[in-house]
Amino acid sequence: METYTFQVENLKCSGCANTISKQIGQLTSVNKVVVDKDAALIEVSAKSGMREQIKSRLADLGYPEVGSGNLLHAGISYVSCAIGKFSSSNPK
Repeated sequence: METYTFQVENLKCSGCANTISKQIGQLTSVNKVVVDKDAALIEVSAKSGMREQIKSRLADLGYPEVGSGNLLHAGISYVSCAIGKFSSSNPK
C-alpha cells in the first residue's frame, strides 16, 4: 500500500468531499480516502502504482490537481458537488 496526496481545484464543500470519497473509494485497490475540504487535499491509501488512475478519476469528477488549468473541470465539479450533497442527505 502507498499513500497518495493530491491538492485539487474546485473542492469547496462537503458535497464535493462526499462525491470524492465515494467515487475514489470505489476504485479497485483503494483502501482509504481522506478529504480535507478546507485545504483542498485528498489523501488516498491504495495499491502501489495507482497514482495516475486516481489522478485521472479526480479530473473526470471535476477535481483536477492544482495547476492543470482546464476550465471544463469547474463545470463538472458543480455537478459532482450537487450529487454529493444529495447523496449525503439521502443515505440508503
